[in-house]
Amino acid sequence: MKGQRINPIEAVFPLHGDVNLYPFDDHKGTLADMKAAFTASIPGLTFRASKSAESVKGLIGIEVNLRRATNVVLISLTTVLMMAAMAVGLVTMVLKIISGRRRADAFHITMSVSLIFGLPALRNVQPSIPPIGTLGDAVAFTWAELAAAGSAIALIVDWLLRSRSDNTPPAK
Repeated sequence: MKGQRINPIEAVFPLHGDVNLYPFDDHKGTLADMKAAFTASIPGLTFRASKSAESVKGLIGIEVNLRRATNVVLISLTTVLMMAAMAVGLVTMVLKIISGRRRADAFHITMSVSLIFGLPALRNVQPSIPPIGTLGDAVAFTWAELAAAGSAIALIVDWLLRSRSDNTPPAK
């Protein structure tokens, strides 16, 4: 009826994109046979260019381009940079210890092991927790986990080798 409010209608339609590129994923789709204005709001997502487009069957539709909001991208990038920085810092410490330029303390092994379990928690700080295997995992998370595990193993082996050489009886 003219002049009366229309009840909202939910529409389900396919969006094509690659979620593995999180947070830079871009999803596109077309709502066909639309004759009304289209607006949408979902926390953490941004609807970019929505314009009239011709669908496959020649009907008029609205082209939808869905991307992550800027704040989601910034939080995700900050998380990835923190994971990478912690891994680089840990590997640098371990290399100094193994080369003999620094003395190993008890907290070094503890820190390596805690980072193995702490990195997944840090990864899950990202908004709309991305699925395993996304771009951020390939760039930082997987490598940071490997660096933490490798550092723990290197420190343990270094400690075992040094303690064995420290316990050998002095030559007469």
